Amino acid sequence: MWHWDYKIVFLRLSHPDVDFLFFLASYFHCVYFDFKGKDQLSNNHSKSILVSTIPSTICYILWLHWYEVGVHILPFHFAKYFSINTLAFWAMRNGQ
Repeated sequence: MWHWDYKIVFLRLSHPDVDFLFFLASYFHCVYFDFKGKDQLSNNHSKSILVSTIPSTICYILWLHWYEVGVHILPFHFAKYFSINTLAFWAMRNGQ
């Protein structure tokens, strides 16, 4: 179990469908992951969403990106939240 302070990060979403954004907001909304302005999503919304999260949740998002069909999200500047060893592990594990 990892214990870190909350971070404010931007997520870049590769899916522009507003229904998908609402699904994503409801799917992840919990004490560990909070979409800022999730009630104001619209068709004109950019594909970046401000979130307050903990880095272990970001790891779960990375896992979803690599293993779940239809969920394509990546943290914006996520390298700032991981050590070089962690990044190397993910890159090696996923053949990147």
